[in-house]
Amino acid sequence: MATKPEPTRQFLNNPMFQDIHQRVAIHARLLRKIKETVPGPMAEHCLHCVAKEDGSLVLYTDSQAFASQLRFHVPSILARLDAVGETSIRQIAIRNLAMEPQPGPAKPAARMKKPSTEAIEAIKASSRRDGGDELDAALARLGESMERYAAESKP
Repeated sequence: MATKPEPTRQFLNNPMFQDIHQRVAIHARLLRKIKETVPGPMAEHCLHCVAKEDGSLVLYTDSQAFASQLRFHVPSILARLDAVGETSIRQIAIRNLAMEPQPGPAKPAARMKKPSTEAIEAIKASSRRDGGDELDAALARLGESMERYAAESKP
């Protein structure tokens, strides 16, 4: 015989639920303050935030482009939160919520085209222009990698 479900009122009076509800309210208040601080179009892309006990706050956006722009506003967000009494927040991390992958089979990665001899020589020649800095070393390694790839991908 099936048991009768617990009344909703009893669930809502549960201390664990009340603690969760209180945390959600704190996060919603923080998100409102953040949205008031950032420029209009960026505020629309601030979706959620979570304050952690270690003094950090994670702000979630729906776009990597807006996440990059929001990182520049972190000092002003921190100043605003401090001004309104949220002194426990000391750092902010911006995260992008991953979009769900599109249904269907995954496309295989396209094979890189074999670099031309001219391109390889141009990279190697540009690494010899200046003497011994990091860029020269990186270009030299790139030229060597391109040569190896060209040799491996011969028909």
